[in-house]
Amino acid sequence: MKKIFYLLFFYSISVPVFAQSPETKPIVESFENAKTLLKYQSSDKEALSVSDEHYLMGKQSLKWEWKDEKSSFGTGYFSGIPYDTKNVTYAGIFKFSPTFFFSVYNEKPQKGNFKISFLKNGKEEAWFNVSLNFTGWRRLIIPFYKMEGNRPSETDAFDFDYVQMSSNTHGGKLYFDDIIFSKYFDDRFSLSDGISPFYDKGILKDGQRLSNMQLLKQIKSSQVSEKQLKDLALIESKIYQKLLPTAVKYDMASLKERFAATGIFENGTTIKGLPLIPTKDDTYFYFSGQGSKTYNEIRPFGQLIQDIAKAYATTSNQKDKEELLDMFLLASRYFLDQGWQEGASNICRDVIYYATRELTPAFYIMKQPLHEAGILPQIERSLQWINNFGRIVNDDKVVDVDFLNTQSFGFLLQPFLNNDKAKQVTLLNAYSSYLSIILSQKEKAEGFRTDGTVWHHAGHYPAYGIGAFSTMGNNLYLLSGTGFKISKAGHENFKKALMATAIYSQLYDTGFGNDGRHPFVGSIISLKSAFLDMAKAGNPQGTSAIDKDLAGAYIRLWKEDKDNVALFTKEGIKSQQMPGYTVFPYAATAVHRHSDWAALIKGYSKYLWASEIYVGNNRYGRYPANGTIELLNNEGEKGSGFVQEGWDWNRYPGATVIHLPFEKLESPKSLLMFLSEQSFVGAATLTNNGVFGFILDESKGSNSDGLTADRSVGFEGKLKAKKSVFSFGDKLICIGTDISAVDKEYPVQTNLFQTFLKDDAIPVYTDAGAVSSFPISTEAGKRIVDPFGNGYYVISQQNIQMSKKKQQSYLGTYSVNNGPKSPETAIKKTEGDFAAAWIDHGTAPQDASYQYVIYPFMSSNDQQNFKAKTEADAANYKIIRADNKAHIVLDKTSNTMGCVFFEAGKYDDILIREVSDPSILMLQQKADNALTLGAVQPDLNFSKGNETRSGFIAYSEPVTLTIILNGKWKTGNYDFVKSVNYDEDTTIIIMQCRHGYTNTMELKK
Repeated sequence: MKKIFYLLFFYSISVPVFAQSPETKPIVESFENAKTLLKYQSSDKEALSVSDEHYLMGKQSLKWEWKDEKSSFGTGYFSGIPYDTKNVTYAGIFKFSPTFFFSVYNEKPQKGNFKISFLKNGKEEAWFNVSLNFTGWRRLIIPFYKMEGNRPSETDAFDFDYVQMSSNTHGGKLYFDDIIFSKYFDDRFSLSDGISPFYDKGILKDGQRLSNMQLLKQIKSSQVSEKQLKDLALIESKIYQKLLPTAVKYDMASLKERFAATGIFENGTTIKGLPLIPTKDDTYFYFSGQGSKTYNEIRPFGQLIQDIAKAYATTSNQKDKEELLDMFLLASRYFLDQGWQEGASNICRDVIYYATRELTPAFYIMKQPLHEAGILPQIERSLQWINNFGRIVNDDKVVDVDFLNTQSFGFLLQPFLNNDKAKQVTLLNAYSSYLSIILSQKEKAEGFRTDGTVWHHAGHYPAYGIGAFSTMGNNLYLLSGTGFKISKAGHENFKKALMATAIYSQLYDTGFGNDGRHPFVGSIISLKSAFLDMAKAGNPQGTSAIDKDLAGAYIRLWKEDKDNVALFTKEGIKSQQMPGYTVFPYAATAVHRHSDWAALIKGYSKYLWASEIYVGNNRYGRYPANGTIELLNNEGEKGSGFVQEGWDWNRYPGATVIHLPFEKLESPKSLLMFLSEQSFVGAATLTNNGVFGFILDESKGSNSDGLTADRSVGFEGKLKAKKSVFSFGDKLICIGTDISAVDKEYPVQTNLFQTFLKDDAIPVYTDAGAVSSFPISTEAGKRIVDPFGNGYYVISQQNIQMSKKKQQSYLGTYSVNNGPKSPETAIKKTEGDFAAAWIDHGTAPQDASYQYVIYPFMSSNDQQNFKAKTEADAANYKIIRADNKAHIVLDKTSNTMGCVFFEAGKYDDILIREVSDPSILMLQQKADNALTLGAVQPDLNFSKGNETRSGFIAYSEPVTLTIILNGKWKTGNYDFVKSVNYDEDTTIIIMQCRHGYTNTMELKK
């Protein structure tokens, strides 16, 4: 009996074991039992045999050796795997179709084809052809609905009773293994193979990769100048300094042991070894009789050969060098024999790039030995195919953050795998041009937006950007100082995005609101080399060998690097000075800084998703953008009390939530990136202060990810609120109105804080004094100071609720409803001691509200005298209005009024008489006859894009905002001002807003 584990590609979960009794027709066949042949019919009884000459899983395959074009064989001894949502990851999110899988080995190329047909009641219904012009193994994945003939529709169940193989050639020999007769497979990953391209309504599926290879072969080279030759040499010298900075310390015994574990060996003209697969999650495994490891994954294989290459390149031990060379060349031939060749579809899915990133550096280091062995051209074409290198010469150039992270460095090395200098120059020029174009793009689905955010998965996603910044910083440095450097526009846009990471992070932490599906792990600390490389690559204008902005950021972030800091300070460069308030409209994020702390403020909208929830990540991540306020000191998240173990996923600070049990908080969907139907989220900034506004609406929206026709989604509680945060100097004034929900069982709450307690005796301070008891849950009056010195003063009628207790929770990787995704995520409960405080609005509130002030990271004196501090400070601000239509606050210290207008309309008793649209305004009165106005209409106004991930083309289109001011005011010349008119004693300003940016203007009477 064989046990078959279904593991689905990349986004995988383990599923129930399929047990096969002797009477059950197999769903997969690997020909481990010679008796299987009794179930196969052949036109020539001698044509079929079980062979151990070539095999993948197990130790045998089916050998078919035919003699003429009338030969065929087939079987009806099989069954398909039925569709079951429990066994299909992301069921209902992406399309899955019945698909045929098989592996075939060809010892030498042949002319002609072989054909695989599927029959029903003796009639041929669907078929496809496979060219015999290939060698080695090839794994083909063919959806039934993309075959020829009377093929089924995408959703039709597998319904054939016979499969037949035939050929139009006069004779030949093939080996078949690991046939999966029908399995539901994610349509995104069924790609056309070079030896068996399939068509959709006459359009070649994945034809671009095939055509890109043709473009590469057709590219013509021109003469090479002496300058270009010197530039090539300079780039290669930098590459070797990066790849091999010093002699590699290696353990020869360990390398030999790792190599032996691959099972690779040569038997005459045959190379054997464990099957080399893209990932273990992409394969059916038969553990019976195969031991604990029955495969080689490409990522560990690439790491192994890279380690061998580096040891070979730097060792002075001749005996080791010879053994290392033998291992590397054998591994290279095995790599090709296993089907990692030009044209193979199973090895070139987009996500495979994360697993293949070590291949190109390894082969690059060993290019001369590969050349001498006569296999460098095959390796070059293989890497061109796997990485889709031909995209650099395709007219359709679109930025892809995964590419920047995993492939862009390999692309830089790729030209040097060709020994023709003219070809190297041509390909490097094409590569530089490609980077110049895609790095400058601000309007595509991915890449670097105009505000410096980095977009991936249809939203700002620093975790994915980290790899892109690291790799591209290196690439720009390698190309700098040569004729192959990228354009000014591309350099500037990339630099802006890299610099932005230092602003939306505190010190290194990106904050839970922008951590995607990995809360509490986002960090830019690994970007040290990227900032250093970019500083040394010079400025975009090419006028300075050191970029002073990046060097200044490096000094601030990595001041412990004495040598490079000294290098920069010698040039007169000073540490980066941080702005007081920064808005990132394409992330629905604002950052307020004062002293050495930062407040990260986060929302979401119909354009910008709330969080990313995956089947095995962030299962309880519904609330991290519900108007959250994350307060971070200069020690980052852990130093500010944010720890995942024991974390109550309902208690993100600043968020308004329905406080749910984890069973109900966990998303029922395997993948959810929630978009509301509201467009109002954003912030205005003026003179280091800012105002953030957000309409929270969980009642109805859509899933930003997935390819199903209907992606509508909403939460049963229908939570709604209008929220604002006014950041003035050392305080944040928080207002919420129009709070409602329909959930009558669980309370709506607005969180003040949740902080980890290193010692449960650490007190919090309330109006009644220090609270050291543990555990405790109680009312705390109007004021509370958390264990990190943040003070909270509630102005509205409610009293603060607080607790200090041991909390039990789950890691975001664990599903409380469905169990672990894999053994690695089987950790169930975690626990930790926490202090928390919140405002309770009760169950199913209607028109609830709150008002409170935060004083982050106060001095010890202010903590001990917090009541006196709040009473004295009350004279410094005034909440003018807090209703469902507008939130308006006056900061008397800076003489600045902040206004969040949730509705268009007229407003009394303030300088602003009327606004045409929901908007956020700030006015600073400098004198009776002079003021500064900052205004934003925060609707990003994305155009509809029905075929895009989120349903929008993620680039802001202009919107018009009309502001009517009391009095007659003159304005200067501003590009965004379309007209200024006067009506009686009012000034009518019509301006154009875009990208969620604040339009700032000076006004005089």
